[in-house]
Amino acid sequence: MGASELRVKYLEFVQAAIARMSGYSAAAKTFSLTLTTAVATVAVTLKRPEIALLLLPVVLIMAMVDAQYLKLERSYRRLFNDVRVQPWTDQPDFSMDVSAAPEKWAVALFSWSVLSFYIPLFAIIAGVVCLAKL
Repeated sequence: MGASELRVKYLEFVQAAIARMSGYSAAAKTFSLTLTTAVATVAVTLKRPEIALLLLPVVLIMAMVDAQYLKLERSYRRLFNDVRVQPWTDQPDFSMDVSAAPEKWAVALFSWSVLSFYIPLFAIIAGVVCLAKL
């Protein structure tokens, strides 16, 4: 197998890691939305706003988990780009180490893909708390 075929395999490995991180992020969002919907329904039905308040730490933790996966995904995207621009005649080392240029966790947490999903969930929880009091 030549260096160029090995480089393609290396890029496929990195792309697979990117796809996994993206999938885990989507799963975190799906879990958060499903749990929020279920618990909010119970809180409104039973007229117990304190039940909806139990969602706050769970949704916050899921937002942090989602940010961690986004951070890793961005790091692997950076690795993919670094590998892509290397000379194709060089033998790849197949390193999956992304610590050379780490993504900041807080940057991922405050990204549009995390905030635009979880802030509305917090707003829904606040609305359910108000609605459950009626």
